[in-house]
Amino acid sequence: MSYSIEPAFTVTKELSRQLIKVSTQAKNQWFFPEGGFSSNSLDHIGDMWVHENFVVISDTEIIAYFEGQWARPLSILLNFRLILLDEKKSFFACKAFFQYLEYLFVSRGCDVFNWSVATENRHAYLLYEKFVKKNCGHIVGRRTRSLQSYCGKISDSVLYEISKEEYFDWKDSNKRK
Repeated sequence: MSYSIEPAFTVTKELSRQLIKVSTQAKNQWFFPEGGFSSNSLDHIGDMWVHENFVVISDTEIIAYFEGQWARPLSILLNFRLILLDEKKSFFACKAFFQYLEYLFVSRGCDVFNWSVATENRHAYLLYEKFVKKNCGHIVGRRTRSLQSYCGKISDSVLYEISKEEYFDWKDSNKRK
């Protein structure tokens, strides 16, 4: 088994179907805080100047979706979101995420990559905490009562970021191991 990272616009119809399907699952209520997925969200996914929208494909199946917005001309990727569409293939999605970071910092010249997570989204929150401690990045801050899920739950959130310097330091230290 293998995987590839593809621009999301190449599979817009199937991606829309998959996102609508997972947006109805309570475990994904924090990924869709605006109330669920709308296919209008994919209208501009081909615009690489402002939007970053990629899918991870394994065995012709979309297993994950990456989404972010560029703050230009600062070269900062804001509001990154990742949704795992096939939990059985999370290993490939994880490998693809590291490949995606390489793409952002090396190919696209990203200076800062940031994302936030609802602390009530325990699984994602604990994964990001572990990721930052084990790999690279840091906590920028915490906000109180800053997010509401589409089910109406209120949560605090944590903002994380990885700077270009942190990423390359981490990458260099892994080469030496």
